[in-house]
Amino acid sequence: MPTLEVYSNNTSYGTASYSGEYGIGNTVTLIANVTSSGAFLGWRANSVDGEYVSGDPNYSFVVDANSPYIYYAIFEAATTITSDFRFNFNQPAAGQAEIYEYTGTDSDLVIPSVVYNNGTSYTVTALIDDAFANNTYIETVTLPSTLTTLGSEFRYNGPMATDNCEIGVFQGCTNLRSVNFENLTNLTSIGDCTFKDCTSLESVFLPNTLETMGSRIFINCSSLSKVTFENGFKVTSLKGTFINCTSLTQIEIPANVEELTYNNPYHTDMSPNYGTFGGCTSLSEVTFEEGSKLSMLFGTFSYCSNLETLTLPESLSSIGGYQLLPAFGGCSNLKSLYILASVPPSLTYSEVNFVGISEDLIIYVPQGSLTAYQTATGWSDIADHIQEMS
Repeated sequence: MPTLEVYSNNTSYGTASYSGEYGIGNTVTLIANVTSSGAFLGWRANSVDGEYVSGDPNYSFVVDANSPYIYYAIFEAATTITSDFRFNFNQPAAGQAEIYEYTGTDSDLVIPSVVYNNGTSYTVTALIDDAFANNTYIETVTLPSTLTTLGSEFRYNGPMATDNCEIGVFQGCTNLRSVNFENLTNLTSIGDCTFKDCTSLESVFLPNTLETMGSRIFINCSSLSKVTFENGFKVTSLKGTFINCTSLTQIEIPANVEELTYNNPYHTDMSPNYGTFGGCTSLSEVTFEEGSKLSMLFGTFSYCSNLETLTLPESLSSIGGYQLLPAFGGCSNLKSLYILASVPPSLTYSEVNFVGISEDLIIYVPQGSLTAYQTATGWSDIADHIQEMS
């Protein structure tokens, strides 16, 4: 059995030790000792860039045959409170801090992971709505690895609640070009309209730690041309996420996404282009990861005028939309739509969902399913567009 080894990445900010005997079945505790000028970011296995293990400075585990035997305590310099940041302390939980306002002028903004207030350290875990909104100085943002929450989701009351965006965390930061998500091993949620109107934002990386995403997160990000979902991406619903991202040309939808829909089934604002890709006028290639669980489209591709061909997975069971947010309405160049589901997905308002489409559109369906499609509710209205795959 190898000997347990623990290291600090920077002894100026903290040291590492352990207690217990390293052996199969034994409990070992890794101990991170932070200096007065340091902040503890977490434990990593095998190297300073290795797999993230835990953010607990006193992390205990039971050794098994697969347990690493080299661990690094990762530290950085603690940030003292400056006049540029405003914090709520002990929010959202004891020992944590959330940033509710930033008044600085940094172009390359680094958000602290730990802050000190009256000699007490607080881990920064949340950025709340409006914290950095309309700051036109910011060009790049490095988010702290301790972050768990980026903005909040809209909560509605009753079936006819209004649905206007709260002001998102970085909404209106028109010079923001880059946001570093890649070290966010704790981020679980991104709220509504977080990057709304960030017209210079060019690319985003969405980590697989995310569990929920609010609506219209990247609405009107007209320079956004690259979206990368980390392998194992878990979010199941993309709600109006990329509305009017007019530079987006291609995207692959992760397998776990079940719904490509719009923001709120009870909203009263029926403006056009509220589906996931509504108004993405440059979008020409949409693919689905193998094993796709997609079940529902609602207003998804409205006004995607550059989309010529699209293949929808066999898991699809529902296509819907309304007059102002049709599923395929305005897809004037769509010539080939392949639907791999052998059972026709439910289709509401076919005259709406396919309004403005090309007369040359052919909807290809699996062999043996032609009659089922041509006679199904909704599909029968466009039966002359449906053919069987060869």
